[in-house]
Amino acid sequence: MIAKLLYEDTDNKLLYIDEIGPIQLMFPLFEDLVNKFLATSNTFVGTVKQLNVHPFIEQVKKRALVVEITATNRNMISCTPLIN
Repeated sequence: MIAKLLYEDTDNKLLYIDEIGPIQLMFPLFEDLVNKFLATSNTFVGTVKQLNVHPFIEQVKKRALVVEITATNRNMISCTPLIN
């Protein structure tokens, strides 16, 4: 079902992934679906650990707005400007 929704050519979608981690990176279909989504004008919000170095994650970072959240700034960050 999720794959079908991501492959449909529909605007105004939001894809939120709470942590792209080692399990997700084991599945090429996951990478394909996220890449297809990033090629659209839709909104993507995801989290990755700073120490997680993987070619796919580096590719996602190059195609998206990256906001580093730290213990110092986490209470001051607002997502409102990121979502239209």
